[in-house]
Amino acid sequence: NHSFRNIRKIVCWDFTNTLKDGTVISSTAGDTDREFRVKMRNGKNWYYLDAEDASIKIGVIPLKEFIIKELGIEIMSQDNS
Repeated sequence: NHSFRNIRKIVCWDFTNTLKDGTVISSTAGDTDREFRVKMRNGKNWYYLDAEDASIKIGVIPLKEFIIKELGIEIMSQDNS
């Protein structure tokens, strides 16, 4: 429910199973729709939102993936108590 106009990065916990490369993301603020993209960059997934008429790609950082892959920390669910 925010405008894409002034956003450069988005940090989220994790992606839903329905979010795939090419999924269209809409802003309720009336901005141009963006496509969620996944590309390989330096051997790692790079996630971003892009649009044909956008001069800036909006980086998307999945925090859970970063913690597991980059920091090597295992995340246990609360079900494992």
